[in-house]
Amino acid sequence: MKTILPLEFENLPGLHLGHRVIPIEIVGCYLPGGRYPLLSAPVMTIVPAKVAGCDQVIACLPPNAHPAMIAGCHLAGADRIFRVGGAQAIAAMAYGTETIPAVDKIVGPGNAFVNEAKRQVFGQVGIDQLAGPSEIFIVADETGNAATIASDLLAQAEHDVRTRVGLVTTDRKLAADVLKEVERQLEDLPTAPVAGAAWKDYGEITVVEDEDTMIAYSDYIATEHLQVHTRDTASNGKEASKLRLALCR
Repeated sequence: MKTILPLEFENLPGLHLGHRVIPIEIVGCYLPGGRYPLLSAPVMTIVPAKVAGCDQVIACLPPNAHPAMIAGCHLAGADRIFRVGGAQAIAAMAYGTETIPAVDKIVGPGNAFVNEAKRQVFGQVGIDQLAGPSEIFIVADETGNAATIASDLLAQAEHDVRTRVGLVTTDRKLAADVLKEVERQLEDLPTAPVAGAAWKDYGEITVVEDEDTMIAYSDYIATEHLQVHTRDTASNGKEASKLRLALCR
């Protein structure tokens, strides 16, 4: 925590080193529409900006966004909320319009078009990241729980029919069990029309020989969200030190 607090010290007589933390003046938060309200998005984007003390926090979300998303933006503290979505919203926040002010930084998730728009305006404004090509990838050894892993894969797969999700494991039995569990859960999952289509077209389960290969494959995938289901991950530190939790390529 000390690394993100103001810091100043005198390294040598008369030589002062340190850094200041200065809030960004105007931040633009993009909130995706999607097929289901992603209420975590306002919390992850708007709340940090308000806590940091940014002068103005703008929220943009598609016109067809769920009413709960608008409420979420309001409760999270957005100063202004605009019903504009997609690449158009990114362009509006980057360059400004008659009604939407130009911002200093754009944050928040979106589809491939939003992601590409953020890439193109980077430099004109700051951005948080370019999200990885997959929603979630799970690395697991034989200690992984098949039902939990399947549930987490489907919870992300329901975002869009083009969502990429996957598991890489060193245990062939776990791979088979997860596959069966995904198929079982899809039978009565309310979001199965979307999650099932995403799993059929973009779902992936990979079995590798050893832990090093599993970690290397995870780095190659460069997933947006990474879950680690392994034995003693926190205590032995091996996976934690070798896994680079890449949020983007």
